[in-house]
Amino acid sequence: MEPVTLSVLLKIISQKLEGVFNADEIQSLKKLIVESILDIPYHSVFLSPNDEVQPDKLKEFDRVLSDIIAGQPVQYAIGYTHFFDLKIKVNPSVLIPRPETEELVSLVVKENRTKTPTILDIGTGSGCIALALADAISGSSVTGIDISDDAITLARENAELNSLNVNFVKSDIFNPLALNNLHFDIIVSNPPYVRESEKPLMKSNVLDHEPHLALFVPDEKPLIFYEAIVNFAFNHLNRDGQLYLEINEALGNEVSELLKSNGFNDVRILNDFRDRVRFAVAKSSN
Repeated sequence: MEPVTLSVLLKIISQKLEGVFNADEIQSLKKLIVESILDIPYHSVFLSPNDEVQPDKLKEFDRVLSDIIAGQPVQYAIGYTHFFDLKIKVNPSVLIPRPETEELVSLVVKENRTKTPTILDIGTGSGCIALALADAISGSSVTGIDISDDAITLARENAELNSLNVNFVKSDIFNPLALNNLHFDIIVSNPPYVRESEKPLMKSNVLDHEPHLALFVPDEKPLIFYEAIVNFAFNHLNRDGQLYLEINEALGNEVSELLKSNGFNDVRILNDFRDRVRFAVAKSSN
């Protein structure tokens, strides 16, 4: 078998992805796949185009490309993504972090960077929110909870991978016994908020691969998680503590009313970078 050089490898990747993705998508996928498998900056490929690719690496390229062509999200195929300068391992037991969630973290950091808060992340998944906050807010003390054993295991791996100290605990927000005696300055959450009736609007690679437990809520109870979070926050936020939520763009008014009717002050409904309703922020009145 003829040796495969880096320049030949790029051509092979492009050929395999053609007809499945457009040119811009192919370019970004090539960069991501090459950097993840070869653990080198993409530009170095062009500095040493005649370097040979080892057979074990070629097998890994074949596997990743096959998974992507079959519809699996590239982040699952390569096993990680980037979030706030952190490398975050992901697998089908957790959601792939979205840019909107980075925006939520940015908001929390912007408003609390100079403090040393205690923070709770509800429904932590991969731990991306909790870890980004622990990294960005010096002196913070961060806890992340999730009902999924697999998610908690992965979040702890991500804490170790990024050398960050976050306390990840298995707990159910509908029965949060593990948090009974704890209070926080900040509670943040990106809970399930996509209504079942909105499934047809979603891409197949999301529906077929990402965990429905972390995505969907019944149409008849679209605020089920928010009600539990607000109830918990009312009893566990310190005086003037802040609640930060990512929300369904169609339910801003309903979330606002839920917060106000439960005694929260300074309620704000904010748009994301796409100018869609996406975040709710409120202050504890306790």
